Formats: sequence, structure tokens, C-alpha cells
Amino acid sequence: MKLPNCDSLEIEEFFGSSIPKRYATLSHTWEADEATFQEVGNLERMNNKQGWVKIRQACRIAQEHRCPYIWIDTCCINKWDFSELTEAINSMFKWYAGSSICLAYLEDIELDLSQSRVHFQESRWFTRGWTLQELIAPPQVYFYDKNWEFFGSRYSLAEITGTVLESSWAAGRQTTREEDIAYCLLGIVGVYMPLFYGEGDRTFIRLQEEIIKASDDASLFAWVQQRSCPGQAPRQLYCGVLAKSPDEFAHFKRLEIWPRFRQDFEVLF
Repeated sequence: MKLPNCDSLEIEEFFGSSIPKRYATLSHTWEADEATFQEVGNLERMNNKQGWVKIRQACRIAQEHRCPYIWIDTCCINKWDFSELTEAINSMFKWYAGSSICLAYLEDIELDLSQSRVHFQESRWFTRGWTLQELIAPPQVYFYDKNWEFFGSRYSLAEITGTVLESSWAAGRQTTREEDIAYCLLGIVGVYMPLFYGEGDRTFIRLQEEIIKASDDASLFAWVQQRSCPGQAPRQLYCGVLAKSPDEFAHFKRLEIWPRFRQDFEVLF
């Protein structure tokens, strides 16, 4: 596990029991000018990047919460090393769950004390696939606006963040790569999967196949085929047993399961 030292800003690597007991994590949405793993050692180049400002601010706030290290996906994963990328994506939920605190940075929201806090739910952060596990996994989540002003925790904003979690998990969320809508759910559903980019919605079907191997939860089959949208081909008359997208579980919160099968079911998506 790679972690930037919040004091020196240098990345250190830890294995197994050597991983620090106290570290923070950053949850954010990617922008065009992020600082990558390859660039962290080049301070001259980094100083011109807005993403570097984000890293420094996150380190500062992590230290305020007595965390000497912080995990940040943009600079802690060598995405040119596919084996490392696979391990990181499959370990991400565990890393967020093991952190002392998660800093959720909403860079498209500015705190306005004259307005209701409800408007912060309009942030792009609430529409992305990867941020779902980042909201669920950590023991504490603190929200910050674009100026790094604190405006609430997951607990204090539970009325709002709880609504997000009730909306059939990942339904309606988006990822840049089509396959990532399945990969971002790996830790939530508790399965390990190899990564194959280029297979499209087949990835989400593979995810469901892995869940079937580990669970007898019949709610996996309680999906509804999406209606066609303007500009798209008509929906298929026939389809497989498994859903092609989390969006096909969007109705789930209103679903009534036959009484004899109702006990101990949980919503997966």
C-alpha cells in the first residue's frame, strides 16, 4: 500500500502489518490536471498542477486529524503497472474501511451559510460510481467544499447522504470507463475479480456471476430491463437471466418480494 507522508509529501510503501494504524483517505472526482504517481517525484512539474494543490491541502487536513499519512488514488496507484492496478481496485474498499477518516472533497460546491445544506447533494461527487464505496466504507467521512471549508460529516448530514444510499446503490451512477461500473462495486459485494477492459457490459454480468458463487441472495434476479431511450435501438424482446447494468435495479426500493422469500434479503445494487 502506497501512502504519501503528510509531512514530507514523499510516497512510502507498506506491506501487511507494517501499514500505519492511523491514516486518512481522500475521496474526490478526477479533474483534467490531476497529479499522477509518475509525477509526484518531479516537484518542479508538480507545482504547476492544480492536482498538487489538492494533495497538499488534503495532507494538511489529514494532519489536523492526527493522521501522518493519507491515501489518494491519483498519486498512490501506478496505473502503468496493470498488476498493481488490479490489486488496488480489488483492495480499495478495504483501504477506505481501514482508514481513520475519509475527506470527501466536493470541488464543484462552495459553502454558502445563507442556503440550505441540501444543495450540496447536487455535486458531481454524488453521481460517480467510485465514490459510492468511499461514502460507505470509511468509519468517518467529512465533507469539504471547493475552498476546503468543512460543512458536515456523514453522520451530521445523514438525512441527505442516507437518501443517496437508499437509491438502489449504484443505479444512476456513472464511470468514465463502462467496465468500471462493475469494478467500483467489488468491495461492496465482497468479491475479487480480474480486470478486463474492452468487454463492455459483460463485466457487470461477470460480477453477478461471482456474486452467485458466493451468495444465495435471490434479490440478484429482481431487475427490470430498461426502456429504450431516444436515439437508442429498441430494447430486446428476449434477454438473459442477469442484468447488464446497475440501472436495471433502480426500481428495487419499491419491490415487494414474495413473502416466503423475504427474510434476510439485502439490496445488492
